[in-house]
This record gives sequence, structure tokens and C-alpha cells, in this order.
Amino acid sequence: MQFRDWCLYHFPGGRFSEGGSQYLCKNHLRGDTNASLSFTNKDGGKYNDFGDKGGQVKFFCHENGLDVWDGAEPWTENSVPSAPSPSRESSDAPRRLWERARSATEHPYCARKGIAPAGCRVTSDGLLLVPGWNENGEVVSVERIGPDGTKRHYGPKDGAFFLCGDTTEDTPILCAEGFSTAATLHALTGWPVAASFGAANLPKTVRVLGRVFPGREIGACPDADAAGAKAGDEAALAGACVVSLPEGVPGHFDWNDCAHQHGIEITKGMFQDQWQARRKKEKPVETKVRLKKINAVDLYNADIRISTWAVEQLVPEGLSVLASPPKVGKSYFVLQAALAVAQGVPFLGQRTTKGRVLLLSLEDTGSRLRKRMIQMVPDLRHIPPNLDMMTEFPRLDANGLAVLDEEISENGYRLVIIDTWGRTKPIAQAKRGENAYESDVRIVAEVKRIADKHECSILLVHHLKKGGAREGDWLESLSGSMGLSATVDGLLAIERERAAEVGILKRSGRDLEDDSDIGLKWLAPGWEFSGNAKEMMQSTSRRLIISSIARAKEPVTPKYIALDTGGKDSTVRVLLMKMKQAGLVAVTSDGKYFIPQREESDDDNAVNSVNGINSINSINSVNGVNSVSVYAETGTVNAPVNAINPSDTNGLDDSVYGVYTVYADDDSLSPCGNLEEFDLILSGMGEVAI
Repeated sequence: MQFRDWCLYHFPGGRFSEGGSQYLCKNHLRGDTNASLSFTNKDGGKYNDFGDKGGQVKFFCHENGLDVWDGAEPWTENSVPSAPSPSRESSDAPRRLWERARSATEHPYCARKGIAPAGCRVTSDGLLLVPGWNENGEVVSVERIGPDGTKRHYGPKDGAFFLCGDTTEDTPILCAEGFSTAATLHALTGWPVAASFGAANLPKTVRVLGRVFPGREIGACPDADAAGAKAGDEAALAGACVVSLPEGVPGHFDWNDCAHQHGIEITKGMFQDQWQARRKKEKPVETKVRLKKINAVDLYNADIRISTWAVEQLVPEGLSVLASPPKVGKSYFVLQAALAVAQGVPFLGQRTTKGRVLLLSLEDTGSRLRKRMIQMVPDLRHIPPNLDMMTEFPRLDANGLAVLDEEISENGYRLVIIDTWGRTKPIAQAKRGENAYESDVRIVAEVKRIADKHECSILLVHHLKKGGAREGDWLESLSGSMGLSATVDGLLAIERERAAEVGILKRSGRDLEDDSDIGLKWLAPGWEFSGNAKEMMQSTSRRLIISSIARAKEPVTPKYIALDTGGKDSTVRVLLMKMKQAGLVAVTSDGKYFIPQREESDDDNAVNSVNGINSINSINSVNGVNSVSVYAETGTVNAPVNAINPSDTNGLDDSVYGVYTVYADDDSLSPCGNLEEFDLILSGMGEVAI
């Protein structure tokens, strides 16, 4: 048989390496579900099992009962007279191994456990074989036990069992997890006992025994551990009476361990007591689903409590998340929020509901938290007495949920802030069969249940993935799966460039009436409300561009502006196009930008007051006017102008040129650089047009 044919024949469903010299496959001989075995067609044929065992393939064949003819390697041309079809199943391999072994009269494992190897066999290399039967009495698998107690199951486990004792008498039939426990229970009771080869197979074996021996009472005897408790519950639902080990026995004990510790006679009495106390869990009775309906008019008129906000339109009743990249200022943010709610004062322009606050600042020390609080509230008289803080708290899966529930119940907290979620969330793996999304939903739902139960607000401080809130959909930037954002009632995220003076607070939630971004200004320390984020960012960026052009005193390129302001070249170009459309800037033929001057206005009343020319005593004599400073109603214009010579009696008929830089009182710029059009009308004189 060729190498490829041999591999596909004995271990179908694997894959060959490039060139076909190596074959990686599942080891169905012990029921593996993942690839764990490889064969290599070189140096006489080698195998590797999980990396901890390997060698010549012929020894592997001998150990596992696979056909080897005349000592030849199984894939040589003369190995077999005719090669079988690669699609043929090799489920009879355990049976062949069983048939080649001899009956066992003794074995080191049995001697150590104090049991007889009745019904078992031994291979030529000293492995004890415990057969696994199906409900038809056929050997479908074997458990191989080494002299040192090492166990490996060869073949399928599901529903397979080994029976100790005679089943002809009308006695109960017991079912245990392992062979040694089954043999011990048979010695204690004289009843037939089935070994199920593991806790997971115990309920399945109970169902098989129920079909094979209808009407017989089945007793399940699981080990004293978590897997055994689960198997016992499932076996009870399958119709078995569960015989638990006595209270107080060490974890992972079974009835064989009890017999070794207390002796056969005492253990026999212990089992009889537990048998009398056996339990049987009935299957829940399926009841008709009752639908609860409410009439629309009744709902409209119903007296339903309206949920409140800890911080209006930011932190609702229930569970919320605040997220940001590291070192952005979220710890100051939550401390400000805690102080505001505890005092009942507005926070970031939003009303708060005054109440007791608990701040779990789990990434801080007491000294750091104290320093931060003194920065925020220098006067001790203004520190609210109803603000509690902790720097340590148990994880939620280590009694943390119960502690949180109790703290809120006893103290009536209006707002609880957990900074950070990563310091409290369970670190255990997801439950079997759960994906990351389902695991996050289950964990977060427990915290939300506590918030809903006490009608309070819980705010979890979390992290954003790299890139943060700048992603297309900022909700997807939350660290972890989408299970967190799908479960909570409100979401907040802080976006701020490192060391920037401004930031953006993004928000989303089920009950938000306004989800527009909020502008923030960093106060070092703390945050200040700065209006609508879009307007704030546009205004800030445009001011920077105007200032850059004004400082240059000549038309400049977008690249120059980007370098001067520290902005991105692409962003600056987009803003310049918008500013050009709005008339804020103009562009030369070679693509350079400048601040345009407006045409003269016909409105003689554009300026109501002009300061700086206080008196003119002579129409025909203007002496020494070298510069003009004009103070407008909405700002100040300091403009160097062309000199007017004393001899130039008609100088005031000319226009004033050379206005380069414009500064405004409110640090904002109008479309014409805040230089409003105005005319100076002087009695008996010409116009001074600026």
C-alpha cells in the first residue's frame, strides 16, 4: 500500500504537506477533534503524536492494533496483496487490538487501586485494556491503562461503557465515571456497575442503560468535583437516581478513594447512607406560554416611573461606558463627574441629579487620587461629604458582584464609577460553547442587572483600540467584542490629540435626545464645556490658518500652512477650499492663499464712532500725519499706512493702503479679516477710505 493510501485508509480527513511527504490528521483512536498526529514518509516511516511521543510507524501500528505484515512498513508496495479502499473506516481497529490481547489476571494498576481486573485484558507490552461496549454488546473502543496509571482511550467514547458484575438479577444498576470506581462500587454492593470513561459520558451511559435494561433503577455515582456535579445533574434529568459522595470528602474524591481512606466496611456503610438519600431530578413540566398584553390606551395612562439621569444626556440610569485611549484625561473626567453629581451642580453644561457617589479608582494609589482631588477642589470646604472612593475592589467573578450589590443597597449610591472595567471584569475563560461576544454580553448583563435593580447609574471606564474614536464607526473602536456596546444603556468616548488643548466627547445611547458631539477644552487639570464639537473644531482650525497667513504677510501655499500650524496637509487643503467658498481666503493663480480685502462700501453710517482722530482744528493744515490708528466698533485695526507729507494739503482725499494684520477682541475672524467697511466723513474735508 502506498503512503498516501495507508494514511487515508486509517486516518481519513487529514491533509498532506506540499510534496506529500507528511500527513497531519486527527487521532480518532482516542477521539481527538483537532489534528494531533502526523506521519512522515522518510527514514523508514516516522510518526509524531502531540509532540510528546514518536518513533517508527511499525511500533505505532503494533501499539494501536493497526495491520503490519511481515514486519514491513505499511506503505511499501509489498505490504499487502491488495490495497483496500482509502474510504474504508478503521473503527474495527479497537476491536482488533482487544482480540489480540490476553485475559488479565493481574496488573500493577489494579493492585494499586485494590480491585480485580475481571473482564479486562493485557497487551504484550503490559497495557491493561478495558473494553468499551455499545448497547448491542459490541466492543467499539478500549481504554488503555499503563502500569503507572496513564490512560488513553482508543475509539469513540459516546455511549460506550464497561460493565462490572452480572446483570441477570433484578437489582439496581449503578454508573460511575471510571473503571476503578465501578469495580469498587461492585465490590461494595454486589450490584452491576457500568464505567462510562469520564464525567461527560456519564449521562449518555445512563440513557443507554435505560434502553438496554428497561424498568431497572439506574443510579449515577459521579466524582466529587465540578465536572461530577454537572454530570450528576444531567444524569438526574436523564432519569437516574444520583448517589453523591458524603459531604466533607476532599475535592476530586471518588468511591475508590473513600475505600482506600476508610476501608471497605466503613465505605460500604457510607454508600448505604447515600443510597437512602439518593435524589432524582424530575424533568421540568412544560407549561403553556402565557403572553402578557397591555392595551395602548392603558399604557398611555399608566403610572410608569420615568428613569432619571445622573448627568443629563450623558450618564443615564442603568449601565454606561466611558472609553478613550490611554493618557487622554478620562480619570479627571470621571472625578469631575463624581464631584458634580455629589454636589448636584452642572457638569459640562448638563444638569445632574444630586446623590451619593462611589468612585472605584482602581488604577490609582491613595496619594495620587488625593493629589488629583486637591487639584480639582483646592478648598476643603467645597469637597462633598457624600463622595466615597476605593482604590481596591474584588473582581466580579471573585465575589465582586455580590459586594457591589451590597454596597449600593446599603449606601444608596446614585452613581457608581468603575475605573477601569479591565481591573474588575472576570479573567476566566468563556463558558464552554460561548464566543467572545456571548461571554461579554453575559458578564456585562450581570452588572446592568444590579444597576437596574437599584435604579442607579453605573459608569464603566474602558479603553479604545488603537486608533480610538477616529474610526469610521467609533462604537467599533471599543476594546473587546461588540457585546459590551450592545448591552449597555449609554456610551461615551473622549477623543483628544496628545497634549492638545481641545477634545471631543462622543455619545450614544438608547434614551439620548441629543447625540451630537460635545466640544471640550482641557483646563490642565480637568475639562470645560466648549459648545458644539464641530463648530469648535472648525473655528479653531480656521483661526490657526488665518493667523498663519497673516503672519506670513504674503500669499502662501497649503504646505506652508500645514507646516506652520502643525496640521495635516490633506486636512488643511480641505479647510482652505471651504474657507475660499466662504470668502475667508482667496487664492492666486499659482495656488497660494491670502486674506482678501473687501471693496469700498457706500454705507456712510457703517462706523458709528472713530477714535484716534479727536480734533481737527484746521481744514487747510494737517501737520505731521505719519500714521493712522483706527479703532472700529467690533475690533481694532492697527494699520501702517503711506506717509502723508505736511505739504500735501489734499492728502486726505486719497485712500489709505497697506493694511496687513488684523486682530480682534474676541479672538475670532470675520470673512474679511474682521476689517469692516467704513468711510470717515469729515466736515469740510475729503473722504478717508479704509
